[in-house]
Amino acid sequence: MSIITLARQENRPPIVVAYGGGTDSTAMILACHEKGIPIDLIIFSDTGGEKPHTYQYLNIMDEWLERNNYAKIARVAPYMALYEQCIKYKALPSIAFGRKQCSVDKKIRPQKRLINKWPPAKAIWKAGGKVVQLVGYDANETRRAKVHEDEKFLYRFPLIEFGIDRQSCMALIQKHGLPLPGKSSCFFCPMTKKADIIELSKRYPELMQKALEMEDNAKEKFPKGLGRGFSWKELLEENERVSKLATLFDEEMPCGCFD
Repeated sequence: MSIITLARQENRPPIVVAYGGGTDSTAMILACHEKGIPIDLIIFSDTGGEKPHTYQYLNIMDEWLERNNYAKIARVAPYMALYEQCIKYKALPSIAFGRKQCSVDKKIRPQKRLINKWPPAKAIWKAGGKVVQLVGYDANETRRAKVHEDEKFLYRFPLIEFGIDRQSCMALIQKHGLPLPGKSSCFFCPMTKKADIIELSKRYPELMQKALEMEDNAKEKFPKGLGRGFSWKELLEENERVSKLATLFDEEMPCGCFD
């Protein structure tokens, strides 16, 4: 039975999830499954710069979805990957300057392009209705749930509706026998916390090298660096100096006392 026919029989609009591959959006799918909220389409927009564990988790979720009679995740991509665009134009992601244009261009627009061509969406719009899009803000993020509808979409926030906070999201994922996804974001995201930058350099050194190449490539235009006012390269160099100093003090040394 087609999604259009199913939605009409259930007297409801088609329901879409914009999936980020992280904890909140994963928990939202599981919560909807438990509450009997149908999901007709799950979309992941690939900026080309996600960390390896996020790409691996997409396969894990596809397996879960298939076992539970959902369609697999539809993967879309922008016309140009964000990393390649930044390198080409000697730029940094717009979030480095407090703007979210990179998210709009590389995440939202590719998702909307797919939905605009999706037959169930076209059918409901023709009938004068709206597509329902589920957004994975957890119960502590009510401030982000500002827009509830526009010309084509009604937006629902299931985690907020059900009172599911971040800790509850993790518990829900584990309850369903799934591993925790880890943080999803571009490996070169300027919003990355300093501790996470250092962790990235250890876990994915090859990706850190690419991030530093982006920073160096853009330094004539943006000398402050990739960290929204600080240089990732300088942060890592300072961390290395501190680590070496700590190692010196950890070595056994005579105390200098005499009998």
